[in-house]
Amino acid sequence: MSPVNQKDPQPGDLIEIFHDLYKHWAVYVGDGFVVHMTLNGSSATSSSSSGSSSGAMLITKAVVKYEELKAVVGDAKWKINNLLDGKCQPRDAKIIVEEALQLVGSKPLYNLISNNCEHFATGLRYGISLSRQSLPGEMCVLW
Repeated sequence: MSPVNQKDPQPGDLIEIFHDLYKHWAVYVGDGFVVHMTLNGSSATSSSSSGSSSGAMLITKAVVKYEELKAVVGDAKWKINNLLDGKCQPRDAKIIVEEALQLVGSKPLYNLISNNCEHFATGLRYGISLSRQSLPGEMCVLW
């Protein structure tokens, strides 16, 4: 587990995890734990569980998990990336964490374009689900 930046995450922060072919996103909920959406039955560190990019089916079942940050990250690099803070008002950290924890165990429909792990994370932090990884101009790389 190697952080790109040396700041300690705070509850409600978005965690961006860098894998070779994709990025995975999680929401930090405190005490070393994150909540994230991953493909059902997949390990968060496997290349097939991106929840956001190549190797994943276009539409399938996902699962929302509560896991230790170090378990989700594995050997990958990661950073705190509250990417929309300059454009959108983040919600209160307590609300972000409460809503994230309420979703643990749920099995949302995963969609590479409209409901991936980045949509999940930004939706919790900002109340708006967005993903830069699924923009149509970037999709040509996947095909």
